[in-house]
Amino acid sequence: MAPDIAAELQRDAGYLKVILPELDKVQPPELTRPDIPHGQPATEELVRWASQIYVYSIVCHFREILRSTLTLYDAGQVAAVFLCARSLFEMAAHIYYVKKHVFAHLDKKDWEAAWKFMVKVNAGSRYMKEEYGEKLDGKIELEESPKIQSAIAAFNEYFNGDKKKATREYSFLSEFSHPNSFAFTSHIDWQEAEKPDKKMKIGFTKPPTDIMIQAIPSAVMSSLCVLSNGSEFLKRLKDDSLYKPLVETMRITEPK
Repeated sequence: MAPDIAAELQRDAGYLKVILPELDKVQPPELTRPDIPHGQPATEELVRWASQIYVYSIVCHFREILRSTLTLYDAGQVAAVFLCARSLFEMAAHIYYVKKHVFAHLDKKDWEAAWKFMVKVNAGSRYMKEEYGEKLDGKIELEESPKIQSAIAAFNEYFNGDKKKATREYSFLSEFSHPNSFAFTSHIDWQEAEKPDKKMKIGFTKPPTDIMIQAIPSAVMSSLCVLSNGSEFLKRLKDDSLYKPLVETMRITEPK
């Protein structure tokens, strides 16, 4: 691995290794559902509760995927690092997308729209709806969660001045995550013919660890995005239990 690439990888992985233990200190408290009967009109309190569930959940899941990313990085498992980096990027896009829509509903004090949106976010499942139809056992209404492509499209707004950066980044990470040329060629060892009259040969090997330079910086960006949008979300919800720890983690770990 070239010295400059090795140094950059070590630096960015170092940020992630600082972020993870800080996130491990973040312990979401229990959440009690507001005393509002099911089927009654949604209230601000109910929307706040549903939004807290979302932020707490995505922070916890992000933390575990980040842990897996670092475990795989240290083990030199290149292919799996790209899968994890793609997942982290999806969550960064998702929290931006959800925050944007919830804030828009809150600004209008449209609690019902905010509640219905959060039901889709927290409980929606495309698989469940396709498998069981509109209702489960004829009673429980099934919702479909927001499509990740919608979240990626909205996430482009996060990058000022570059209207397609999120789309390009996600597409690039996907190239290494799907069975196609980027993933395949990382295993190929191109062997030049020793003599003009000889044919070129192709060998197969593990991907070189230096190509993780294409994934780890994205994981850093995703981490800072989740910290930033998560803290903004919780601030709007007037939730100090996780807001302050996320802000403190961001302050400690943000690259200078």
